[in-house]
Amino acid sequence: TTLLTVNPSSHHQISVTICEGDSFFVQGAYQQFAGTYYDTLVNHYLCDSIITVLLNVTPRVYHNYTIRICDGDSLFVGGAWQTSSGTYYDTLVSAALCDSIVITTLDVFPIVYHIDNVDICEGESYFAGGAPQFSSGMFTDTLLSIAGCDSILITNLTVHPNPIADFSMSPSPTTIRFPFITFTDESIGAADWFWNFGDPDAGANNFSSLQHPTYEYTKPGDYLIWLHIMSPEGCLDSISKPLRIEDIPLIYVPNAFTPDGDGINDIFIPKGYLNDWVFYEFSIYNRFGQMLFITNDIHQGWDGIYEGELCMSGVYAWKVRLRHKPDSEIITLTGTVHLLR
Repeated sequence: TTLLTVNPSSHHQISVTICEGDSFFVQGAYQQFAGTYYDTLVNHYLCDSIITVLLNVTPRVYHNYTIRICDGDSLFVGGAWQTSSGTYYDTLVSAALCDSIVITTLDVFPIVYHIDNVDICEGESYFAGGAPQFSSGMFTDTLLSIAGCDSILITNLTVHPNPIADFSMSPSPTTIRFPFITFTDESIGAADWFWNFGDPDAGANNFSSLQHPTYEYTKPGDYLIWLHIMSPEGCLDSISKPLRIEDIPLIYVPNAFTPDGDGINDIFIPKGYLNDWVFYEFSIYNRFGQMLFITNDIHQGWDGIYEGELCMSGVYAWKVRLRHKPDSEIITLTGTVHLLR
């Protein structure tokens, strides 16, 4: 009699979760990949005990960050305070108790330096170092760059002295008889010159860029002369001086006349310009120095008659004395005239 007993085999299923990079010993080896694995053991009946392992692998969690800091700042990453650009890794623990890898790309922006060389003239100012500056020196301003970091502006400021404009004129004062005026530059520190002779009717000829120009005035009057100068550094100065061109009486005296009663050239009379003289005297003399005629009327001339008699043909001397202004000197002009019949 055989009593046959069939003992059951055992079946067990378990679920195991590991982290990426870890391993679990199953199916005769260390497994790192998710899957279903089987192990056959012996149960207490000495029959097969089948263990089914559902292996789950939880992946690492990766976080990527890009962080920008300025030169001179620091960031705690990679287990230390970092001050240089680079990629840094930190391993933390995720909610699944697996590795959480934080990858930080650190960009360190440098401080931006700008150097400006600025030239100004004495009396001007330039805003630098947080205030208007009037003296030469080096001034620093800290601004923000486009990246939000320090932008250091270094200003080398040079204050140049202004030139000093001056000139002289010769002759001055003068009359329209001597209308050529020489202008002599006596400026200090000038490199360029611009003259305005105060004569706008002359058009472009009213100006000059010569250092020592000469100008001819065509009319009497009062003129204001301007000299503008510029130094090699571009600094400016100017000066103006008045110039008077005095008018003078001009007189034309004929050298012959024919007092024959035909109504043509019968009267010997000087013709004057600006004949509003404050003093006028016109006289005629024969060759012996005898005065034959004298008048203070600028409109009266000599008709060739002396004491009711017509003088003989010949050469006679004339003299004109005149004063243009009350404070001017008496001008004396002399000459001869031919009396013709």
